[in-house]
Amino acid sequence: MTDALDIGCGTLTSHTARGNVNIDLTRRPKNRPENFVCGDANHLPFKNESFDKVSFYEVIEHVENPSQCIREITRTLKSDGSCEVSTPNPTHWRILLRHLLHRRYVPWIEHIAMWGIPELENLLRTCGLRVVEEDYVTVKEREKFDRWTHRIADGIGHKLSLCHALTGRSVWVKAVKVNGE
Repeated sequence: MTDALDIGCGTLTSHTARGNVNIDLTRRPKNRPENFVCGDANHLPFKNESFDKVSFYEVIEHVENPSQCIREITRTLKSDGSCEVSTPNPTHWRILLRHLLHRRYVPWIEHIAMWGIPELENLLRTCGLRVVEEDYVTVKEREKFDRWTHRIADGIGHKLSLCHALTGRSVWVKAVKVNGE
């Protein structure tokens, strides 16, 4: 059995916990995932090399010290373990349109930073991980919050292989722990 950790698993009914261990900051979740641990990604309460896989979906844009979080993930990954990180895509057509209409950068109020693929790759590499795959994707749990017209436009653009950097709602990167790190 693969030991998998989901950091920022979410505690709402709309969230899907992906690990056999699930961690989030919420002390009293409305929807308590199986094997839930209340904890902070900056100081993971797990031993070194505990997990084969770590999911860090749609969380990095909320944390104040992303380097510390990624170092903690690297510490808890087994040798050759993998980490998947996703974050809202700063080059998605709706975000770019919002910037143009407001004539300035308009971040989400709860987001501390925006991450593109090059920035995520650099962060992961400096924290002892090797990037093996990246893409622009739509995270299924987020799709249900979009207007149906947006889902159709994104879907058509993605299927036609138009620029995925414009049609993928999220940036997704998969990395593996570098042996000996």
